[in-house]
Amino acid sequence: MSVGYDDAYYERRRKNNDAAKRSRDARRQKEEAVAARAAFLEQENIQLRSQVALLKNETAKLHLMLFSQPKVFE
Repeated sequence: MSVGYDDAYYERRRKNNDAAKRSRDARRQKEEAVAARAAFLEQENIQLRSQVALLKNETAKLHLMLFSQPKVFE
């Protein structure tokens, strides 16, 4: 005995397949957005670390200047 599928079954399968494809596409798009955001944040982090290093260097220079000057008010 051969089991045949009716049109309603194929319509349900088509709808399910379409929904699954939309879900995969949405997930892929979210993953790409997260990856792009991560890349942006990595670059921003590199820039901020560089700025922090420059400011630390400048602070150290100013600290040396401040404490290497002759004391005038003693």
